[in-house]
Amino acid sequence: MIITVCRLLRRTILLHIFVNSITLYLLLKKEKEHHRPKFCSSSTHYMTCNIPVDMPHTSIMVRAFTLLCKLNSYKLSDKVLFDISMSHLDLVHQACPYCGSTSNHSIYSPYTRDMITFEDGSRKEYLVTIPRIKCSCGHTHAVLPDVLIPYGSYSLRFILLVLSEYLIGHLCVEQLCFKYQIAKSTLYGWIHLFLEHYNLLNGILDSIDSLSIFAIDQIYSYVSITKEFYSRFKFSFLQPQHTTSLLDTT
Repeated sequence: MIITVCRLLRRTILLHIFVNSITLYLLLKKEKEHHRPKFCSSSTHYMTCNIPVDMPHTSIMVRAFTLLCKLNSYKLSDKVLFDISMSHLDLVHQACPYCGSTSNHSIYSPYTRDMITFEDGSRKEYLVTIPRIKCSCGHTHAVLPDVLIPYGSYSLRFILLVLSEYLIGHLCVEQLCFKYQIAKSTLYGWIHLFLEHYNLLNGILDSIDSLSIFAIDQIYSYVSITKEFYSRFKFSFLQPQHTTSLLDTT
Protein backbone atom coordinates (compact mmCIF):
# COMPACT_ATOMS: atom_id res chain seq x y z
CA MET A 1 0.00 0.00 0.00
CA ILE A 2 2.75 2.41 0.95
CA ILE A 3 4.70 1.51 -2.21
CA THR A 4 1.64 2.17 -4.37
CA VAL A 5 1.09 5.58 -2.76
CA CYS A 6 4.75 6.48 -3.26
CA ARG A 7 4.55 5.53 -6.92
CA LEU A 8 1.43 7.62 -7.43
CA LEU A 9 3.04 10.55 -5.64
CA ARG A 10 6.16 10.23 -7.78
CA ARG A 11 4.12 10.15 -10.99
CA THR A 12 2.18 13.19 -9.86
CA ILE A 13 5.38 15.12 -9.16
CA LEU A 14 6.90 14.12 -12.52
CA LEU A 15 3.72 15.12 -14.32
CA HIS A 16 3.73 18.46 -12.52
CA ILE A 17 7.36 19.08 -13.53
CA PHE A 18 6.60 18.11 -17.13
CA VAL A 19 3.61 20.46 -17.36
CA ASN A 20 5.61 23.33 -15.86
CA SER A 21 8.47 22.69 -18.30
CA ILE A 22 6.12 22.78 -21.29
CA THR A 23 4.48 25.96 -20.00
CA LEU A 24 7.86 27.64 -19.50
CA TYR A 25 8.98 26.60 -23.00
CA LEU A 26 5.85 28.06 -24.60
CA LEU A 27 6.21 31.30 -22.65
CA LEU A 28 9.87 31.67 -23.69
CA LYS A 29 9.02 30.90 -27.31
CA LYS A 30 6.24 33.49 -27.28
CA GLU A 31 8.57 36.06 -25.72
CA LYS A 32 11.23 35.34 -28.35
CA GLU A 33 8.73 35.73 -31.19
CA HIS A 34 7.48 38.96 -29.65
CA HIS A 35 10.96 40.51 -29.68
CA ARG A 36 12.02 39.13 -33.05
CA PRO A 37 12.68 41.97 -35.52
CA LYS A 38 9.99 42.35 -38.17
CA PHE A 39 11.37 43.29 -41.58
CA CYS A 40 9.60 45.74 -43.79
CA SER A 41 9.57 44.78 -47.45
CA SER A 42 11.11 47.29 -49.82
CA SER A 43 12.75 47.24 -53.22
CA THR A 44 15.78 49.17 -51.98
CA HIS A 45 16.25 48.47 -48.29
CA TYR A 46 14.84 46.74 -45.24
CA MET A 47 14.49 47.89 -41.69
CA THR A 48 13.33 46.49 -38.40
CA CYS A 49 9.83 47.74 -37.78
CA ASN A 50 10.61 48.41 -34.12
CA ILE A 51 13.09 51.16 -35.06
CA PRO A 52 11.26 54.48 -35.41
CA VAL A 53 11.89 56.01 -38.80
CA ASP A 54 12.03 59.46 -37.25
CA MET A 55 14.68 58.49 -34.68
CA PRO A 56 17.48 61.08 -35.02
CA HIS A 57 21.13 60.13 -35.56
CA THR A 58 20.38 56.45 -36.16
CA SER A 59 23.26 54.88 -38.10
CA ILE A 60 22.42 52.29 -40.75
CA MET A 61 24.52 50.78 -43.51
CA VAL A 62 24.76 51.27 -47.23
CA ARG A 63 26.04 48.21 -49.12
CA ALA A 64 28.36 48.89 -52.07
CA PHE A 65 28.41 45.98 -54.54
CA THR A 66 31.62 45.81 -56.56
CA LEU A 67 32.60 42.14 -56.10
CA LEU A 68 31.78 41.19 -59.68
CA CYS A 69 34.60 38.68 -60.14
CA LYS A 70 34.10 35.04 -59.21
CA LEU A 71 34.74 34.42 -55.54
CA ASN A 72 37.29 31.67 -56.13
CA SER A 73 39.49 33.95 -58.25
CA TYR A 74 42.34 35.20 -56.09
CA LYS A 75 44.16 37.30 -58.66
CA LEU A 76 43.22 40.30 -56.52
CA SER A 77 43.45 40.21 -52.74
CA ASP A 78 40.57 41.28 -50.53
CA LYS A 79 42.51 44.38 -49.54
CA VAL A 80 42.96 45.36 -53.19
CA LEU A 81 39.27 44.73 -53.86
CA PHE A 82 38.38 46.85 -50.84
CA ASP A 83 40.58 49.71 -52.05
CA ILE A 84 39.11 49.50 -55.56
CA SER A 85 35.61 49.60 -54.15
CA MET A 86 36.41 52.64 -52.03
CA SER A 87 37.98 54.48 -54.96
CA HIS A 88 34.84 54.05 -57.07
CA LEU A 89 32.31 55.13 -54.46
CA ASP A 90 30.32 58.29 -55.08
CA LEU A 91 29.59 59.12 -51.47
CA VAL A 92 27.97 62.49 -52.11
CA HIS A 93 25.16 61.05 -54.22
CA GLN A 94 24.24 57.96 -52.20
CA ALA A 95 20.52 57.73 -51.45
CA CYS A 96 19.48 58.07 -47.82
CA PRO A 97 17.68 54.86 -46.72
CA TYR A 98 15.32 56.91 -44.54
CA CYS A 99 14.22 59.88 -46.61
CA GLY A 100 15.49 58.86 -50.05
CA SER A 101 17.40 62.08 -50.63
CA THR A 102 20.46 61.90 -52.88
CA SER A 103 21.71 65.44 -52.45
CA ASN A 104 20.95 66.63 -48.91
CA HIS A 105 23.83 64.93 -47.12
CA SER A 106 27.54 65.33 -46.60
CA ILE A 107 30.64 63.29 -45.83
CA TYR A 108 30.62 62.29 -42.16
CA SER A 109 33.46 61.17 -39.92
CA PRO A 110 34.66 57.66 -40.92
CA TYR A 111 35.52 54.83 -38.55
CA THR A 112 37.99 51.96 -38.66
CA ARG A 113 37.39 48.23 -38.38
CA ASP A 114 39.36 45.02 -38.82
CA MET A 115 39.34 43.05 -42.05
CA ILE A 116 40.70 39.51 -41.78
CA THR A 117 41.77 37.81 -45.01
CA PHE A 118 43.98 34.93 -46.13
CA GLU A 119 46.79 35.83 -48.53
CA ASP A 120 49.99 34.10 -49.62
CA GLY A 121 49.32 31.12 -47.40
CA SER A 122 48.75 33.00 -44.17
CA ARG A 123 46.12 34.97 -42.32
CA LYS A 124 46.32 38.73 -42.76
CA GLU A 125 44.66 41.41 -40.69
CA TYR A 126 44.10 44.94 -41.97
CA LEU A 127 42.69 48.00 -40.32
CA VAL A 128 40.42 49.54 -42.94
CA THR A 129 38.55 52.82 -42.95
CA ILE A 130 34.79 52.73 -43.47
CA PRO A 131 33.33 55.99 -44.83
CA ARG A 132 30.09 57.44 -43.56
CA ILE A 133 27.61 59.96 -44.86
CA LYS A 134 25.18 62.14 -42.94
CA CYS A 135 21.84 63.22 -44.34
CA SER A 136 20.09 66.46 -43.51
CA CYS A 137 17.33 64.36 -41.95
CA GLY A 138 19.78 63.59 -39.13
CA HIS A 139 20.70 59.99 -39.95
CA THR A 140 24.22 58.74 -40.57
CA HIS A 141 25.06 55.80 -42.81
CA ALA A 142 28.20 53.66 -43.05
CA VAL A 143 29.11 52.56 -46.58
CA LEU A 144 30.33 48.96 -46.50
CA PRO A 145 31.81 47.19 -49.56
CA ASP A 146 30.67 43.62 -50.18
CA VAL A 147 34.19 42.27 -49.64
CA LEU A 148 33.24 42.53 -45.97
CA ILE A 149 30.23 41.04 -44.21
CA PRO A 150 28.19 43.26 -41.86
CA TYR A 151 28.80 42.61 -38.15
CA GLY A 152 31.94 40.55 -38.79
CA SER A 153 35.66 41.07 -39.36
CA TYR A 154 36.28 38.12 -41.70
CA SER A 155 36.04 38.68 -45.43
CA LEU A 156 33.51 36.66 -47.41
CA ARG A 157 36.23 34.83 -49.33
CA PHE A 158 38.08 33.98 -46.11
CA ILE A 159 35.01 32.14 -44.79
CA LEU A 160 34.39 30.30 -48.07
CA LEU A 161 38.05 29.27 -48.20
CA VAL A 162 37.86 27.81 -44.69
CA LEU A 163 34.67 25.90 -45.52
CA SER A 164 36.19 24.54 -48.72
CA GLU A 165 39.28 23.27 -46.92
CA TYR A 166 37.09 21.78 -44.20
CA LEU A 167 35.30 19.69 -46.84
CA ILE A 168 38.52 18.61 -48.56
CA GLY A 169 39.54 17.05 -45.27
CA HIS A 170 43.32 17.27 -45.56
CA LEU A 171 43.38 18.74 -42.05
CA CYS A 172 41.43 17.70 -38.98
CA VAL A 173 39.23 20.33 -37.34
CA GLU A 174 41.89 21.22 -34.76
CA GLN A 175 44.57 21.68 -37.44
CA LEU A 176 42.23 23.67 -39.66
CA CYS A 177 41.28 26.03 -36.83
CA PHE A 178 44.93 26.44 -35.90
CA LYS A 179 45.88 27.26 -39.49
CA TYR A 180 43.24 29.97 -39.83
CA GLN A 181 43.35 31.01 -36.16
CA ILE A 182 39.67 30.57 -35.50
CA ALA A 183 37.70 28.81 -32.76
CA LYS A 184 35.85 25.57 -33.39
CA SER A 185 32.61 27.31 -32.49
CA THR A 186 33.33 29.90 -35.19
CA LEU A 187 33.84 27.16 -37.80
CA TYR A 188 30.66 25.33 -36.87
CA GLY A 189 28.78 28.63 -36.76
CA TRP A 190 29.86 29.34 -40.35
CA ILE A 191 28.75 25.89 -41.47
CA HIS A 192 25.32 26.39 -39.91
CA LEU A 193 24.99 29.88 -41.42
CA PHE A 194 26.09 28.68 -44.86
CA LEU A 195 23.46 25.94 -44.85
CA GLU A 196 20.78 28.37 -43.71
CA HIS A 197 21.57 30.93 -46.41
CA TYR A 198 22.21 28.33 -49.13
CA ASN A 199 18.78 26.80 -48.54
CA LEU A 200 17.22 30.23 -48.45
CA LEU A 201 18.80 31.02 -51.81
CA ASN A 202 17.91 27.74 -53.52
CA GLY A 203 14.51 27.00 -52.01
CA ILE A 204 13.07 23.99 -50.24
CA LEU A 205 13.24 21.68 -53.28
CA ASP A 206 17.02 22.04 -53.52
CA SER A 207 17.74 22.36 -49.81
CA ILE A 208 20.59 20.41 -48.22
CA ASP A 209 21.14 19.03 -44.73
CA SER A 210 24.94 19.02 -44.69
CA LEU A 211 27.79 20.98 -46.21
CA SER A 212 29.05 19.69 -49.56
CA ILE A 213 31.63 20.49 -52.22
CA PHE A 214 28.79 20.89 -54.71
CA ALA A 215 27.13 23.59 -52.59
CA ILE A 216 30.40 25.50 -52.17
CA ASP A 217 31.14 25.26 -55.91
CA GLN A 218 27.66 26.52 -56.71
CA ILE A 219 28.22 29.62 -54.57
CA TYR A 220 31.64 30.08 -56.17
CA SER A 221 30.02 29.92 -59.62
CA TYR A 222 27.88 33.00 -59.01
CA VAL A 223 29.38 36.07 -60.64
CA SER A 224 27.67 38.45 -58.22
CA ILE A 225 26.35 36.35 -55.34
CA THR A 226 26.52 39.24 -52.87
CA LYS A 227 24.28 41.53 -54.88
CA GLU A 228 21.86 38.80 -55.96
CA PHE A 229 21.41 37.49 -52.43
CA TYR A 230 20.91 40.94 -50.97
CA SER A 231 18.47 42.01 -53.69
CA ARG A 232 16.28 39.01 -52.84
CA PHE A 233 16.46 38.91 -49.05
CA LYS A 234 17.57 42.41 -48.00
CA PHE A 235 20.48 41.22 -45.89
CA SER A 236 23.92 39.93 -46.83
CA PHE A 237 25.11 36.41 -47.58
CA LEU A 238 26.75 34.88 -44.48
CA GLN A 239 25.73 37.89 -42.41
CA PRO A 240 25.54 36.58 -38.82
CA GLN A 241 22.67 38.88 -37.87
CA HIS A 242 20.41 41.19 -39.80
CA THR A 243 18.74 43.59 -37.43
CA THR A 244 20.00 46.85 -38.94
CA SER A 245 18.74 48.43 -42.13
CA LEU A 246 20.90 48.24 -45.22
CA LEU A 247 20.75 49.92 -48.59
CA ASP A 248 22.39 48.57 -51.72
CA THR A 249 24.17 50.63 -54.33
CA THR A 250 25.79 49.69 -57.60
